[in-house]
Amino acid sequence: MLELTLTDLFCGAGGSSWGAMLVPGVLVRMAANHWRLAVETHNTNHPWANHDCADLSQVNPRRYPRTNLLWISPECTNHSGAKGKKRDSDSQPGLFGEPPLEDEAAQRSRATMWDVLRFTEHHLYDAVIVENVVEASKWSLYPAWREGFRALGYCVHVVYMNSMHFQALGDAAPQSRDRGYHLAHKEGTPCPDLNKWTRPKAYCSNCDQVVNAMQAWKKPTAIWGRYRRQYVWRCPSVKCRNAVVEPWILPAGTAIDWDLPGQRIGDRKKPLAAKTLHRIEEFFQRYPDAWIAHLDGTRDAFDPTDP
Repeated sequence: MLELTLTDLFCGAGGSSWGAMLVPGVLVRMAANHWRLAVETHNTNHPWANHDCADLSQVNPRRYPRTNLLWISPECTNHSGAKGKKRDSDSQPGLFGEPPLEDEAAQRSRATMWDVLRFTEHHLYDAVIVENVVEASKWSLYPAWREGFRALGYCVHVVYMNSMHFQALGDAAPQSRDRGYHLAHKEGTPCPDLNKWTRPKAYCSNCDQVVNAMQAWKKPTAIWGRYRRQYVWRCPSVKCRNAVVEPWILPAGTAIDWDLPGQRIGDRKKPLAAKTLHRIEEFFQRYPDAWIAHLDGTRDAFDPTDP
């Protein structure tokens, strides 16, 4: 069997590496991150790989060995709305009315996208997969970033998909996380059949059968975005007029070790943050009939006055 070596940059605990190794023949050879805990955890999960704890924006690419594949997940904080504010709200106006200037942290965060091209230019990997939040494609320098791949002799494909719908190699992840994946391969090599890997199974009640759902964009001229907001899944059959379907998903409970002891929120020594309490209040205002499930299968009505 042909062996394909892989480098995982900005690696986390090892989930991406583990997923890559589900593909027969793929072996993780190098992993790096600036966060020591992430590197230590990755090393525990993948002890056969080489590891490095370093600020990758300051690393010379020649420090790492060349591999066939690069999986890289640049920092996404300042591309997304995860911080609870608009993407440009961390900027301030210029002195003379020029466009707002980003603060140093935001610039540093987005600068990690250029590390993708730095490492690719040096090693000329056979293929590169870049994982990031969908908003990364709205970055002001995104067109130039894409053009960088073309200048290096790569063909680029983009897939926007939620992690709970990737089923090609088995069960999908039990979490809802919208991501954009850029796949770059050298020009002249065959383009991948992405359609084969990105059509989750779903049950069509109109056709009364399991189908391989197809992605349908609400605005075909703007293929970008999140599940349900910008696209839905549809049955491929015209008999049901391509009815909207829901792909199979796994509940979060499948990833929880129920043998581990838990702690009631009311027993916490450190009180919950004000914003967390506000979100809880909003939940029960929206769902006043919510109830509490117990591990033995019983359930009680929720009493917000009970800690």
